[in-house]
Amino acid sequence: MCLQTIGILCDEMSAGIATNGALAKRLGVSTGTVSSLLKRLAADGLVIHIPYQGVRLTSSGLRSSRRLVRRRRLLQQFLQEMLRLPHQVAIDESVELESVASDRLVAAIATMLSQPEWTIMGEPIPSESGELPAFLRLSECVTSEIVSLQWIEGEPHAVSLGGILFQAGVEIAVLINDRETGTVSVRVGGKPLTLGHSTARRLLVRRILTTEPVRDGSATT
Repeated sequence: MCLQTIGILCDEMSAGIATNGALAKRLGVSTGTVSSLLKRLAADGLVIHIPYQGVRLTSSGLRSSRRLVRRRRLLQQFLQEMLRLPHQVAIDESVELESVASDRLVAAIATMLSQPEWTIMGEPIPSESGELPAFLRLSECVTSEIVSLQWIEGEPHAVSLGGILFQAGVEIAVLINDRETGTVSVRVGGKPLTLGHSTARRLLVRRILTTEPVRDGSATT
């Protein structure tokens, strides 16, 4: 559970480092408990401590973490997509099932679901080889692109920016990406908004199509 959570946090953060505080919050335990868990993982060669920052996975830790994340998210996707279980119920049940599900069962589920790269909630599902699906950061998109939000770095599911709810599946029209001012002007659900690059880089998206540039005014966040 701890190794898997470290992997998820490292994937969510651009520096690839999970802090003790973030781990404690995500696991619902004290920072002291996290420190003890990390010492054991470090002794097993799965994580490396980065002074004053947190921990980073070793190559061995990354492989193990991605395998665990893939297992849980495939189970979660199966429970939601095929059995129509509510999101939180699917999460809870996948946690219970992941320790008893065989590799053969997980492989069969992946085949049945056509090797999905993302969960219904927009979380990335690592491939069998441990690779994450390709994505763009909103800050990297060019003017006139239309993209679909897949994942919000550092946020489990959704975040409100400038009064607009950003969650998996939301379509975003890139109006202007101004690298001189470090801002991206977008339209979401008919509403214009300008985001700083520091915020836009946390929004991981996939390209849908490119259209002719559209320019209009927008609020700034």
